[in-house]
Amino acid sequence: MSSGTTLFDMQNDYAGNSTHPSAAQPLAERPARRSAGRFFVAEMEGIDFGCADLSRAKLTGAQMAKTTLTGVNFHRADLFAADLRNSNLTGADLSNCDLRGTQLGGADLTDANLFGADLRDGTLMTAAAEGGTKFVNAESSNLEMERGSLKGANLSGARLASSVLAQTDLSGAILTNAVLTDADLSGA
Repeated sequence: MSSGTTLFDMQNDYAGNSTHPSAAQPLAERPARRSAGRFFVAEMEGIDFGCADLSRAKLTGAQMAKTTLTGVNFHRADLFAADLRNSNLTGADLSNCDLRGTQLGGADLTDANLFGADLRDGTLMTAAAEGGTKFVNAESSNLEMERGSLKGANLSGARLASSVLAQTDLSGAILTNAVLTDADLSGA
């Protein structure tokens, strides 16, 4: 898939095979493909999903690095172990999503809604080379991210009230005006 491919282009060209029987199905309803003993939805790197509704989508292990996901509705989506590194998630609704083990290093989460999202074992920033993850003004109250990494992340103004960040690496994180009321920071 080339950069700039839209969700509609992808639905008409399922992984380069326009004759695939599920090509007319919405992405969230397509069957997973099997490769080398693991299941995955598709490699979607570089696609522009601009404001798509992917609520409740099953995107376990999805390869979506460097993807434009601005304003996408992922409410209650399953993004377990997905790769969203360096993606633009500005204004995305990730509320109540399963983001366990999801890679978000370098992702832009400015104004994203992460209310009730489960980020246990997730990584927002794993290496300085990936650039700083932006979590500016993100609504992430009740976030669960035990044993995760927010190393070097910009959490300015993020609302992390009642969040569980136990044993999360916050070294180098920018916490200017972040709301941490009743947050569990034990071992962080």
